[in-house]
Amino acid sequence: MKQLLGLGGLLMLLVSVAGCQFYGYPGGVTLTLAQIEAANEQVAQDIEQAVAELEVLRLLARRDETLASYVAQYEAVLEAHQQAVLEFEHWKEQVAAHPDDYRQANQTLGAITARHEALLQQYADIAWTVVQHVNPALLARSYTSAGPRFFFYVLPPQYARQVNAQAILPLQVVRYLASQVS
Repeated sequence: MKQLLGLGGLLMLLVSVAGCQFYGYPGGVTLTLAQIEAANEQVAQDIEQAVAELEVLRLLARRDETLASYVAQYEAVLEAHQQAVLEFEHWKEQVAAHPDDYRQANQTLGAITARHEALLQQYADIAWTVVQHVNPALLARSYTSAGPRFFFYVLPPQYARQVNAQAILPLQVVRYLASQVS
């Protein structure tokens, strides 16, 4: 009877331990923080490209007044992008303040990556709508990527996105369109 009770206790201990998740490894938060900083730099660099796209879109809108609503939509996404840069910097500081919390660091990296992808998708949606309006023949060169698109979709940074080799990147669509129209 004592053996059965001891085995039952051991079984319950094993089941409870098997359900636990162990996060992190020595230096894991430091490495994840470096990835967060790299992701933040990429998000900030994408603002420069988005501003260049917006300027070209404004030039196109001067020629065709029906594109004015797309300029306003693009400006709204750009404003959200600029707010995201500030928010991501705050998130990075929170991770740096807790150097032992690997879970928070990992979740922060995933959230930044997912939100950045969502912003790029918003830019692409507007740009491809403009393309459809101005030159529908270019739609065959649309940007495609593998994987679901959810707000908090976690993409490990070591995995490259699969994209159409002949595709135009989301933050280059309007400039490409302007070069084709001119």
